[in-house]
Amino acid sequence: MNQQADIATVMILSALGMLVLIGVAVILIIVLHSRRMRHRADLAELRLHHADQVRQVEREVEKHTLREIGLELHDNVGQLLTSLRLDIFAVRTVPGTEPVHGARRARPASLPASR
Repeated sequence: MNQQADIATVMILSALGMLVLIGVAVILIIVLHSRRMRHRADLAELRLHHADQVRQVEREVEKHTLREIGLELHDNVGQLLTSLRLDIFAVRTVPGTEPVHGARRARPASLPASR
């Protein structure tokens, strides 16, 4: 009977050992899963933050580009108007030139256009 008791004790201890190992494995799997989920959430948050930063930089670049284009257009229109004014002045100062009949006279910039 002593031998049977030893076998039963070994089997009970083996079963308890297996249950402990299975319990440790389950706990490790749960911890690993929670870490993985936290890591995925952190990555998603980083992606959103990065996307927000990219959109902000794109808006700043677009704003800067539009400002530069506006300044360039303003300068170009100013140059064209100055050139036109000089050409008109040059034509007016040439002796013997008269305005074409039916052509509108240039009005000063301070007067509004009449309709």
